[in-house]
Amino acid sequence: MAEGKHSKHSKETVEKKELGLHTIDKPFSRKIDETVTKVYNGSLRSGNRISFEGTVVVLGDVNAGAEIIAEEHIIVLRNY
Repeated sequence: MAEGKHSKHSKETVEKKELGLHTIDKPFSRKIDETVTKVYNGSLRSGNRISFEGTVVVLGDVNAGAEIIAEEHIIVLRNY
């Protein structure tokens, strides 16, 4: 009996799982939107304000009294 296409795919999937590899059986169908990002390198002190029509990424501290206004996401990555 000849091996069908389905059984060959299943055999590959089992072999990959045995190796600790995972596959995505169903590709994503949703379109990924593009965004604009502003990166601020430094700490924001009291009285500082950033306003942006997109995503804001701060590479530093945000002290009390500082303001970040964004239409999308605000991401703060503190420096150590």
